[in-house]
Amino acid sequence: MGDGGSADSKGFIAGAQKRFGQRLRRKLVYEEVGVAADTFPLQDDGRQGTNERVAVRDGLPTALVWTSTTLCSGCDLPEDWFFSMTPADAQVTIIRASSILRTREHSVPDEYDIEETARRNLMTFRGRDFLSMDDLSPSEVWQVLDYATELKRRGTAGERPPVLSGKVLAMIFEKPSLRTRVTFEVGMWELGGHAIYLAPQDIQLGTRESPTDVAHNLERWTAGIMARVFSHELLEQFARAATIPVINGLSDREHPCQTLADLLTIRERFRGLEGIRVAWIGDGNNVCQSLLLGAAKVGAHVSVATPPGYEPDETVLARAKAIAAHTGSRISAGTDPRAAAREADVLYTDVWLSMGHEGERAERLAAFANYQVDARMVSEAARGVVVMHCLPAHRGEEITPEVLDGPASIVLEQAENRLHAQKALLALTL
Repeated sequence: MGDGGSADSKGFIAGAQKRFGQRLRRKLVYEEVGVAADTFPLQDDGRQGTNERVAVRDGLPTALVWTSTTLCSGCDLPEDWFFSMTPADAQVTIIRASSILRTREHSVPDEYDIEETARRNLMTFRGRDFLSMDDLSPSEVWQVLDYATELKRRGTAGERPPVLSGKVLAMIFEKPSLRTRVTFEVGMWELGGHAIYLAPQDIQLGTRESPTDVAHNLERWTAGIMARVFSHELLEQFARAATIPVINGLSDREHPCQTLADLLTIRERFRGLEGIRVAWIGDGNNVCQSLLLGAAKVGAHVSVATPPGYEPDETVLARAKAIAAHTGSRISAGTDPRAAAREADVLYTDVWLSMGHEGERAERLAAFANYQVDARMVSEAARGVVVMHCLPAHRGEEITPEVLDGPASIVLEQAENRLHAQKALLALTL
């Protein structure tokens, strides 16, 4: 890209300067989130001592960068560290050499233009698959959550920005679902698009048609694929074959859309995520694994307690700990549910018998007998603790009815936020 930048770059910059020119608060807590993009010089907008640049990723502008050390007064940073602001969410970034470090910042302008925000964020999200929470950088997780919050606010006011007008989402289901189907279908409609439900008998994956053939056909007709499947490998086959985005609606490895909704819910309740203590009690399953990755990226702490033999995947746990080393999060795993729950802000559990494990019922019920979330466990957690469950729940097994239906439970808020988190993801991706 030349020194002057493309027409799109200039429009991006002009709009960002107009909407986000105000001074932002800064918080000196940094986390490494990726590799710095190339930059090219832009015309000075009049700020004294400011040499303005725009960061470029894959040939498209992604963030304004101010290289003025005057903007960094009081920051105690070396002079070769630069401030950058992502126009879409008014977050502040620090850039030095080949690293980008981001601080949490939510000084969002009063006027938040959803359509323009979606257009700008598409520069980094459009066309990308979302199979794992690890497909998003920490800053991108914050962007999705910020956008979901605004879409929720607008939706509550009866506003339906048609950012996906004319677009269709193909929804492939190997497993039955209430929340996944309804929230994706309603979400597409509220954004001006449409969703098509494809049941197992409609496609007969692996028997009537191969995943590759299905992906190649769907990419000719639809803007994206959401798949709720048994095997994560099947999702990866779709993603390798399709030229359109593939979204994980659930697999045996992860449930990342649930985690986006969970983080949104926790953030709403506690007005933040950093330092929040989450205790996962029960099976170290797909929901647990996505939560570990997502919490690590936003600076929340997770303590997992599972029976021996039911731990989260070692690779996922190691990855979450590696992320946590940069974000200030603390990730731990053990077998003592009472120790994990002690002083927790959030108690989270899930069914002991997921779909596909019905044949292990007697064995699992015996193994998990001491891992029920009950009133005693709630009393040992922090004051103001909330209880989460991704649903459906088996009352009397992993959680007692009095807790699931009690005042600490926010399970219905979680369920509602599936809609808002997925709307943000769809709007940014398709």
